[in-house]
Amino acid sequence: MTHQEPTMTTAPPASHPAQAKRTLGRRGLLALITATTLVLAAAVTAGVWMLRSPDGSTTPAAGKQAADAKGTWSLPDSSYGLARNHGVRGLWFQGQTVIKPLPEGLVALDRSTGRRQWSIPTPDNGTLCQTSSDTTDNRLVLAYGSGTSCDHFFAVDLARHTVLWKQTLQISDWAPEEGPRIARSGDTVVLESDKAIPAAYRVSDGRRLWQDNDGKYQTGGDEPECRGTQYTGGRQLLRMYHCLESDVTEIAAVDPATGHNRWTHKTADSTGIKILSSSPVIYTEPDPDRPYDGYLRMSVLDDGGRPRARLAPGDERRFPDIADNGSALAADVQVRGDVLVATTKTGIDSKGDSATKLVAWSLTSGKRLWEHTASKGTDYVPTLSDQPQILTYLDGHGATDTLLRIDPATGRQQTVRQYPRDDQQRLSTRYFPVIDRQTVFLLSDFEEKLPNIEKSPKAKALMVRPA
Repeated sequence: MTHQEPTMTTAPPASHPAQAKRTLGRRGLLALITATTLVLAAAVTAGVWMLRSPDGSTTPAAGKQAADAKGTWSLPDSSYGLARNHGVRGLWFQGQTVIKPLPEGLVALDRSTGRRQWSIPTPDNGTLCQTSSDTTDNRLVLAYGSGTSCDHFFAVDLARHTVLWKQTLQISDWAPEEGPRIARSGDTVVLESDKAIPAAYRVSDGRRLWQDNDGKYQTGGDEPECRGTQYTGGRQLLRMYHCLESDVTEIAAVDPATGHNRWTHKTADSTGIKILSSSPVIYTEPDPDRPYDGYLRMSVLDDGGRPRARLAPGDERRFPDIADNGSALAADVQVRGDVLVATTKTGIDSKGDSATKLVAWSLTSGKRLWEHTASKGTDYVPTLSDQPQILTYLDGHGATDTLLRIDPATGRQQTVRQYPRDDQQRLSTRYFPVIDRQTVFLLSDFEEKLPNIEKSPKAKALMVRPA
């Protein structure tokens, strides 16, 4: 597996804490990534997207910032993803090791220096094209392919640095084109790819547990035929039923071992439903007046699948490049107790402009609690953190970037650190901040190879900065 040694860089100076003028898991690992994750703390089982941040204090300690400065480094980016980019997000931590996915495979790096420790190449000389966020029992499930197809899957043992098993799904004419999804709940993972029947496997040994009954479900009588798809993992396993000749979509909680339903919930729309979280269950459905614009219209269910709250709608839309890959929590959503905080885009105004915005809702009442709109020339980047407060990365688009800490209950913001512009390094247009133990990891998404365009020597697959 080809690998380039990381580049050490000079850390930016620590900033003084100040009130920001405007307003970012892991269980093994968004994050994803969701933000999802992308997408990292052992308490959440969400892999790449659930992350750890600084110590949770409201004012960062200058001494700690100075000590962390020596850990600043970057990883060159010289490889390309598939022709159809599926939004690959992933970063996992094992003690002093950080594990990064690249198109050619996984590479493990020393988190302080970036030096390579070990690697696992993608099987069959394929290109890695999707990752799970969950690393329960040090086992990780990923997808690979070639050309435009991301349709093969494999599991690795991160402790032994070995491939555990490989699987390819059964192709079917009726199967939906949902792209690769890897939905994991405990030792069960449900795999999905374009034109293939979703199937569940045991992560520990690759044994197939069940398949989507050819994807067809009939409840009897004149009830419509429904097909299972879009599985979402986490503390509970969810699937969507799209019903033929009907305007009904059902969300079902599934027994991971058998595939049998524990409960179902019917929605009013047959297309466009997206599950944002499996615990609590949060989903968004299209605005009936603007069904293709991605506006957030979120509902919350209780643990039995019964309606709990409908969140007050506004002009907020999901980021168009958010790739839901079956992880437990979408990369643009963070939940803290009764509060949901979403990283969103505003509607397009009369001048054709839009902005990024953070919005908080109560999951019990559905009321909007607070919101912050990024100032012109800056954007919030979808990021997940498992700290009691929320860490948000504010992109300055070539100027100064800022790491913010936000109280989810009140929306109060504080500047944690600022990062001056660095003309010698660049990330792809889609990148994902991950915060772990007072360190910010900025992950570039995979880029496809374009005719007559070569990557800049400044391109980085990973940039590491002190938090």
